[in-house]
Amino acid sequence: MIEITDLIKILSLSTIAGLSTVIGAFVVITLKKIGKKIFGFFGGLSIGVMTVATFLGLVLPSWQSIGFLLTIFSFLTGALFMFLFDYFIPHIRFFILEKGGLNLKLFKTGILTIIGITIHNFPEGLAIPSAYLSLPSLGLTIAIAIALHNIPEGIMVSVPLLLSGLSKTKILFLTFFSGVVEVLGSILGLTFLLSFGNFFDNLTSLALAFAGGAMFFIVLDELNPTSYREGHEHFTALGIILGSVLMFFLIGIFGNI
Repeated sequence: MIEITDLIKILSLSTIAGLSTVIGAFVVITLKKIGKKIFGFFGGLSIGVMTVATFLGLVLPSWQSIGFLLTIFSFLTGALFMFLFDYFIPHIRFFILEKGGLNLKLFKTGILTIIGITIHNFPEGLAIPSAYLSLPSLGLTIAIAIALHNIPEGIMVSVPLLLSGLSKTKILFLTFFSGVVEVLGSILGLTFLLSFGNFFDNLTSLALAFAGGAMFFIVLDELNPTSYREGHEHFTALGIILGSVLMFFLIGIFGNI
């Protein structure tokens, strides 16, 4: 039976990780300019963090617990789930006009990005409770990884929205809403895991690999093309390397392998 203190810790980690998107938005609205090189670097940082977190933080513990066949099956299921989600529920396209008007092209870019991130934040939320229930230090590591990943996402979302003319208050609200979805994902994921107590051990390991597959699809389908679209590939590559090394340190320090 899980303790109330563990529930509080899981929800706290999920909240901090999810709302880190707002930090990225705050960086954008307080700085005068975010260059394309910095944009690419932070995108690469996010890719490196999420890739290492996926395979060393989620897939490997699942592999060690339930074997490679079930891990592969669950990983593919998670990736396929995200693919079908993107395919059958495409990102909503709409415009919201303010007084004074907006640059609709830039506004559309920002809105589509934040809708995509909001959709993807939901399965990301599953990763934290499943990791924590497997090993508390692993849950902390995954929460840090998602937080580090969400900050660049907040930057990516906020740059086109700010340039479009959207108010700073509304930008902060949109990024806040996106982060809240991740918290809701954690709550539902935790409820699901605890509802099937008879299969608790295996279900947690399956959830780790499932979350890994979903997160890796996000890296390939969203983060990678977004980070490279403005050019400056060398800065993106440097970001990937630094993000990977950062996660190596975190996983090594907390001893999750």
